[in-house]
Amino acid sequence: MTRSAAAVATTLLGFLLALPPLQAKAHTVSGRVLEGKATIAEFRFSDGSPMAFADIKVFAPSKELWLAGRADGAGRFAFMPDNPGEWTLEAREAENHTARLALMVGANDLAATALIGRHWAFVLLASFALNILLASLLLRRARQGAR
Repeated sequence: MTRSAAAVATTLLGFLLALPPLQAKAHTVSGRVLEGKATIAEFRFSDGSPMAFADIKVFAPSKELWLAGRADGAGRFAFMPDNPGEWTLEAREAENHTARLALMVGANDLAATALIGRHWAFVLLASFALNILLASLLLRRARQGAR
């Protein structure tokens, strides 16, 4: 390198070093907690152990794949349906164990109600009413016997 080329390179390098540092432009990220009616499904094996980290597919009422993800370590998966109708959730475990849940989402407020859950609610309510009736009959009989 000649003496004049070295002088130009040194001057250019000095000029570049004297410049203020440029700020790197990066994408910023943020998060927020959404308040709403989330549906949480729980998947378990027949022995009661959770289907930990199972692959989950959520199908909209149109039967199209709407969401895919993984359950947590306890076999739970949460999502927020955005349309009324019957949703289907499918959980698959590595050994090809598959569980399916049907979920009815109401038209008015998109509150999710599991189809099987509605039946259990009716059974529990009927059982409670019958137990009250039986208890009152037994109490009446006990009072009549004490006279």
